[in-house]
Amino acid sequence: MVIPSSILSMGLLSPGRRLRSISSSLFGCRMQTSAAKSDEDEKKMQFLTVMREVPVPVVVVTAAASGGPRRGFTCSSFTSVSAHPPLVSVCIGQPSRFLRLVLDTGRFNVHVLAERQVSLSVHFARPPEKNEDQFDGISHTTDENGVPLLPDVAAGIRCSVFKSDIVGDHAVIYGEVLESTVAQDRPPMVFYQRSYHSLAEAAFMSAFERQTLPFEDWTHEAHIRMAWNYLRQHPLPEAERLIKQGIQRYNTVNKTRVSRGYHETVTCCFVRLVAAALRDPITGSANTFREFRRRNEYLWDSALVGRYYSPERINSEEARLRFVEPDRQPLPDVS
Repeated sequence: MVIPSSILSMGLLSPGRRLRSISSSLFGCRMQTSAAKSDEDEKKMQFLTVMREVPVPVVVVTAAASGGPRRGFTCSSFTSVSAHPPLVSVCIGQPSRFLRLVLDTGRFNVHVLAERQVSLSVHFARPPEKNEDQFDGISHTTDENGVPLLPDVAAGIRCSVFKSDIVGDHAVIYGEVLESTVAQDRPPMVFYQRSYHSLAEAAFMSAFERQTLPFEDWTHEAHIRMAWNYLRQHPLPEAERLIKQGIQRYNTVNKTRVSRGYHETVTCCFVRLVAAALRDPITGSANTFREFRRRNEYLWDSALVGRYYSPERINSEEARLRFVEPDRQPLPDVS
């Protein structure tokens, strides 16, 4: 760096001292810039962490051009905007070919997926290839404008484009509702904590974790259901920790009504059995707990633990306090 002689001649600093001062100032600015960027990154991560805890409906939005491509995408941000006139909004990440298609045609359809339609959400979450027909092999019909309609959804809304805005890194499309339908017998699916849930499962798990689940509902099925939820959301070690911790907390709150108390080996045994069922490509692919039960009725067999443990071992004090290996046959390998 060259220091102009006019500055040095002012006599405020010696050349060496002045150079060190300017260099420190420059590096200070860089450090502040880096710190500001770090603060922004941290703020972004905190925001995303919070939003993962907010359940949202799982929505697929579809559009099509006359004689052109048919497109759909899984939308993570959908909401109602106004009742008079009836308006909804969907957010689309930028850049997006879907946005151009919707703006060109002025039409789009919104589908609130039912709790058994995880596969549709996964399918439309994947960006399509340039000439790919996303609806090839997907059951659907079309409206009078040729826009795809997905069957068996929890709710459907047909829209015309009301307006659009660019906000941050997303485009917001406002749609005026042309027609809306709802299915009374198909509960919607929700997404939070990076996993799919039904509203019924979300309510059940919330009641369990807050220890507000009625004690008369704390049945064997409730134990299996709780384990099924945790094992779908977490790796086995973390799920097992949450299951054990949750049962013990629930039992503590209901200690005057619990007759047998917590049993470590029985708990670990069922954790492994449910985990094994979930890993099976057929029995574990169920999208709802009701379907999981239908495919795994053996988990409700009162003699199931006895297939692995003798009465002497499972009823021992050691088995109650810590996990002991079975003495009749090994548990499924879920490592």
